[in-house]
Amino acid sequence: MNTVISPSQDEKKPRTPLERLLINRNYAYNWIGLTFSQIGNVIFGISLLLWVATTLARNAPWAAFALGGLALLPTLVALVTNIFAGVYVDRWDARRTQLFMDAARAILFTLLLLATGIVPLPFPAGSESANLLQLICVYIAVVLNNACNPFVNNALAVILYDIVDEPDLPRAFGRGQVLNITATIVGPPIGAFVFFTVGIQWAIVLNILSFIISFFAFYMVRIPHKEKQIQEKEESISEQKSAKSDFLQEFLEGIRFTFGNRLLIAIIVAMMFVTAGAGIEVFELYFVTNNLHAAPQAYAYINVIIGIGAIVGATFAVPWLRPRIGPVRAYWVSVLTNGLLFFVFARLTNLIAAFATVFLLGVSQSMSSVAFGPIFFKATPRAMMGRVNSMLTQMLTIVTLLSLTLVPLLITALRDKTIQIGGLFLGPIDTLFTSVAILIITSSLYLRVTLNDYADVLNKPLPRDESGQPQGPAAALQPQPKRGRVSTFQKQVSICVVGGLVAVLVVLPVALATPTHAVSNFQLSRGNPATGQPVDGMLCQATLGSEQRASVHLTVYVNDQQVGVPSGIGSVAPPQPGVTPFASNGQTSCLYPLHVFEADNIIHIDASTNRTYRLGEFFDVWGQPLSRTQVADYQSDATHPLAFYAFDADGNMRNYSGDPRSIPLIEHGTIVIVYNSPHARLVPYNSWNGL
Repeated sequence: MNTVISPSQDEKKPRTPLERLLINRNYAYNWIGLTFSQIGNVIFGISLLLWVATTLARNAPWAAFALGGLALLPTLVALVTNIFAGVYVDRWDARRTQLFMDAARAILFTLLLLATGIVPLPFPAGSESANLLQLICVYIAVVLNNACNPFVNNALAVILYDIVDEPDLPRAFGRGQVLNITATIVGPPIGAFVFFTVGIQWAIVLNILSFIISFFAFYMVRIPHKEKQIQEKEESISEQKSAKSDFLQEFLEGIRFTFGNRLLIAIIVAMMFVTAGAGIEVFELYFVTNNLHAAPQAYAYINVIIGIGAIVGATFAVPWLRPRIGPVRAYWVSVLTNGLLFFVFARLTNLIAAFATVFLLGVSQSMSSVAFGPIFFKATPRAMMGRVNSMLTQMLTIVTLLSLTLVPLLITALRDKTIQIGGLFLGPIDTLFTSVAILIITSSLYLRVTLNDYADVLNKPLPRDESGQPQGPAAALQPQPKRGRVSTFQKQVSICVVGGLVAVLVVLPVALATPTHAVSNFQLSRGNPATGQPVDGMLCQATLGSEQRASVHLTVYVNDQQVGVPSGIGSVAPPQPGVTPFASNGQTSCLYPLHVFEADNIIHIDASTNRTYRLGEFFDVWGQPLSRTQVADYQSDATHPLAFYAFDADGNMRNYSGDPRSIPLIEHGTIVIVYNSPHARLVPYNSWNGL
């Protein structure tokens, strides 16, 4: 059972600033270990997501499931592992458990490092088979790492109680919260910088080094051997064994209390509405590239700015605003603000405006987090706190798992579907973001209606006994229904039904739309592709270039029909199981800077030289002719016109009347070639999905 610690009035203060900061020697080593391992994990996590989105999945039809799996697997593993971790950590030595887990994870990520291509893989670099093998290794590493996390978290809690005196625990927990926010702020930009500058290998190396440093830091921790603590622990274990027969009874009692308390049910339902959109957060990277027209690197700063906003909100906004409006209004108003800000965020197309919005979102989220605590504690007796909190966590975890399963299905179903209603442009990701915002707004309205009946009690301190302890919060919190022709329950049901229907109806028009860039099975011919020789100064190399990376969509219309560019252009490899190269030349295995991986008409630039590449150079690698009067096998004449258009990343179109070979290949640009197609849809490509 968790113990609630509150600082004493006569708490002994540290004698020096150094002691005030580090509390004691053991806590200093503990803090060092936590700092390196947490920041290393955040750097690795953001790098891993970028690696999967921009390289391993590469805008493939199953890319949404690949990214969703990175969030789904940890949640699923934690849900299962948590059942056992608490029991075994209580039985094992906590310090040894932490040391074992740090060592195991350092070895685990060393093995993952080998799978990144640092040693030769059985398949050519960049091939679908190589990416699939690496993706499997990633998932194995994610599963094993997250199987360790519950043991680590519980062991750290035990170690903290063993090395920190009771009066210092509040400050120790506070430093832990600051560390979490700091890791959230500094980790993502470092991870993105490392990934795009030196590659995924160095991100993994940093994570390995963080666990090694953490291992030695925890090795230096010395747990005080207090015979009294050992005796008390043994007595506690003995009491728990004797009370095994009452476990089921207490468990059922917790369920009955939780679902018999109207206020707790309202909190759970409201939080389930918010959590229903948890799966979409994994695809913020898609929103950055598709809707904000920014490079994938910008994604790393979204959570950084939210964290800064949360710190500012907790430091200034919450202390000033909450006492003035009360906890009830602070809670539902802040949740409503979260929903409105997320709605605004979903409609943005400018990166700076998005940063400003998520900063305000961080401020608002800090308000809702702070306001939630007092309401939850007033609704739950001290004796029920652990069981109620566990029930709330499990319910939200189940909703999160459902969300992480459903959202990738929706993103895949909405892939490349866009509609325009008046001047409003609706695409897959922004539409789902809008739907989630509606669910959050629904949650706030549901809370307002429910908390209105409890406002008189929740806005006042609970009565306390002679020792200062609250007297029966469950008994004190009786609803006080407001007079009206419509009951609170009827209002709750109406809000949930209407909010849910609106959230679904927002998505429906996009789901029924025709894909904007649907490519038919008809493909342009293979031509006479390069087989490894230098082309226009471009070398065919064994590995992907890292100096310049960009993605350009080539849309080709022939006789009013979109046609496909063959996959594999720019790749040279010997035929082998699992690999279908576009060109072969003996045992040569290499890749040109300009290439097409999938059947998605996307030209990828992975170059060792930073310069402007041209459309003509791509056609030269492909081995197809390109001129003002010819594209591949199609020659223009008086009755078969040929036109060239180019969109920049912001969707601005230009008609090219000169030599099409000179059209530059720019990041997130769209090049449209129209041959005898008067009904061609001249629209920019926006389904970059993290590329």
